[in-house]
Amino acid sequence: MRGPRPLVQHELTAAQARLLERHERGLRRLADTLAAKNGMRPADIMFVIADRRGLIGKALSAALSTPAIGAVVLPGRAVELAAWVECLAMHGPVWELRRSLSGMPTIVIDSNDVMAVVRLVEHSP
Repeated sequence: MRGPRPLVQHELTAAQARLLERHERGLRRLADTLAAKNGMRPADIMFVIADRRGLIGKALSAALSTPAIGAVVLPGRAVELAAWVECLAMHGPVWELRRSLSGMPTIVIDSNDVMAVVRLVEHSP
């Protein structure tokens, strides 16, 4: 059985925007490092970033034994995005922000368990 399809939203919530702003530079650095180590492009990597104050962030942190400092940040491969969205959609809507069709997919989950998929576009050197 499949969960509900993602809906389209036009903007991040204020809490999602703060969470992403706080961690975006670190996510980009981590993506560059993981891409170089694994012979891939940063756009082939995805992240799930969740605020630990939300139920989903707490559950992810407990299930995956992540360090207890800051947000939960889980790297993965971009091809896993659909599976993540399908699983998370069972807990609520996952908004898909279509600012760009390219870039590194990132699922942002705020402290209210509001979920969105954004794509972090690579900056030109």
